[in-house]
Amino acid sequence: MRGIKLIVGVALVVSFGLPGGPGACAAPADTVDALLPQVPGWKLAEAPETYTPDNLFDYIDGNAELYLSYGFKRLVSAMYVPESGNEDEAIVVDVYDQGTPLGAFGLYSSMCRPGLSYAEIGCEAIVSPLQVRFWQNRFEVEINGADESQAALLKEFARAVSAKLPACKEIPELKWLPEEGQMPHTLKYVADGFLGQSFLPGGFEAQYKVDGAVVTAFVTRCSAPDSAQTCLRRYVATLGKFEGAVARQEGQFWEVVHKYVGHVWVSAEGPWFFGARCETESAAARKMAEHLRERLRKIAEATE
Repeated sequence: MRGIKLIVGVALVVSFGLPGGPGACAAPADTVDALLPQVPGWKLAEAPETYTPDNLFDYIDGNAELYLSYGFKRLVSAMYVPESGNEDEAIVVDVYDQGTPLGAFGLYSSMCRPGLSYAEIGCEAIVSPLQVRFWQNRFEVEINGADESQAALLKEFARAVSAKLPACKEIPELKWLPEEGQMPHTLKYVADGFLGQSFLPGGFEAQYKVDGAVVTAFVTRCSAPDSAQTCLRRYVATLGKFEGAVARQEGQFWEVVHKYVGHVWVSAEGPWFFGARCETESAAARKMAEHLRERLRKIAEATE
C-alpha cells in the first residue's frame, strides 16, 4: 500500500554525499531501477514500481492526461521508510521521463504560480513543507513527504536526484517570448488546448507589466505561414462568436474585445501566430503585440 510516493526516475543514480552537480555521472535509463539511492537511515519499503503511458492512470488517475499531453514516457516510483519501518514517515520520489526538455518544462510550468516558493534545484524547483517538485533536462521530479518536519530532508533528496540527472539543456522556444519585463514564474508552455483552442499547436504564454497594466503575451509556431494565417482567422472567428464580442482589423492585427477576455490583439508573422491580451487596457495589449511581432521578425532573420 502506498500513501505517498517517493519516485526515482529514469536515467538516474542517486546517493547522498557524492560529489558533482547536475549532469555528473548520469546513469543509463535502462539501469535506473537497480540504482536507487542508498540513503543512510532509510530503506525501500517495497520494490520500485514502473509506469508507462499504458498504465499511468493506475498511479495518478484523474491527472494522468496532463502528464501524457507533455510527452510522458516512463515513471519509476519507490517509497522509502526509516529503517525502523514506520510507514507514517515515508518519503516518495517520482521522476517522470517526459521525453524532451520542453515536455518536462511544460509539465513543471503548469504547476507554477508567482506566489509559490522556489529553490535552485535542477533547472528550478517549487518547494513546500510537504513536497519538492523540479525539472531538469527531460525529467520532472516530485518528492513527497509525510510530515512538514521532513522539509529539509526532501530538499536533500531532490539535490541528490538532480546531481545524477543529465544537465539542464537550453530550450530555444523559451526565447520566443521576451525575458525583459516578464513577471517571474508566469512563463508556461501549454501542449494541448493552447488558448483554449484544440486547433492551435502547443504554445507559450507569459505575463508582463506594460504601462502599469498586466498583459499576457502568447505565441505558437505553426507548420507554415499559411497555417499561421489560418490559425489567426479561426481564432478571431472563435472569439467573435461570444455574445457581445466586437472584432475589428487594423493593418496586420485584429483586435477582439469581450467582457470575459478583455482586449485581445492578434496577428501572424511567418509561421508564428501570436498576440497579447489585457483585461482593461487595449493600448497596453497592442503595444505588447507589436513588440512581439518585431521580436519574432528578428528571430526569423537570425535563423535564415
